[in-house]
This record gives sequence, C-alpha cells and structure tokens, in this order.
Amino acid sequence: MTVRSGRFTFGDRPTVLMWGDANDMCDLCDFLRQIQTADGPHALNSFCEAVDGKEITVVPVSDRRENGMYVRSGRLEWKLDRTAADDFAEMVDILTRGSAGHQYLHSRGDEVQVIVSIGEHAANMRPQQRAAERQIRRSETE
Repeated sequence: MTVRSGRFTFGDRPTVLMWGDANDMCDLCDFLRQIQTADGPHALNSFCEAVDGKEITVVPVSDRRENGMYVRSGRLEWKLDRTAADDFAEMVDILTRGSAGHQYLHSRGDEVQVIVSIGEHAANMRPQQRAAERQIRRSETE
C-alpha cells in the first residue's frame, strides 16, 4: 500500500486526510524529517497518492507564523518550519506504534486541517464516497 491523501470536509472544516498503514506512515515521517533541510518545495507524490488529484507540495519556511496547509490556485501547499516538521514527524512516528488511530497535525495558520490516520480507513476510500456515506447515515436517523 501507499499513503493516500484526499480533501474531505469533517464537520464544517475543509480537511486533508492522509491514511495508510504503519509502514506507509514511516515514509511520511522520514519525509517530514528530511524536509527540514530542504532548500525548496517538494511534492509528496513520491510516496503519497492524491486520490482526489490534488497533490500536496510541502514548502519549507523559516517563520513559524507561516506554518499551515493552504489552498493556492487549486493546489494544496503545506508550509512547515523545521520545528513543526520535526514535531509532526514525531507525532506520526508515535502513531505508527499502534494498530489504529489518528493525529491532527495542527498549525496556527491552517486554512485546511491536516489529519493522519492508520487503520481507520479503507485503501480505496474516496472523498465522494465519504460524502455519500454521511448522507446515508443522515437519512437513516431521520
């Protein structure tokens, strides 16, 4: 399997969900540690399948106030300073030690919240499918 990402709405918040198994998330963890020394933007597409076609580009920044996931010209841009990248790598690393769970990788400036998940979502899940499941649950409770 590979890490998968997609844009969803949880509650009223736009959300990028990244999901996979523990081995997949180790790739994300390694990426977050390596991005700390990167000179420029890097796409997650070497290990992450954007199931909705919206690739994520990680942009190293020096000012912590710039941290966050943003929508730029229809693309997703995740700005991270070294401290945030290291903190998020540690959070993902801890997550990989369990069989199921999730973490919110929250930054002050997030336009889009970021959630990473292990063992909670099917590999073939798509954003449209999630919306349809919510609609079915709503109709069942009415």
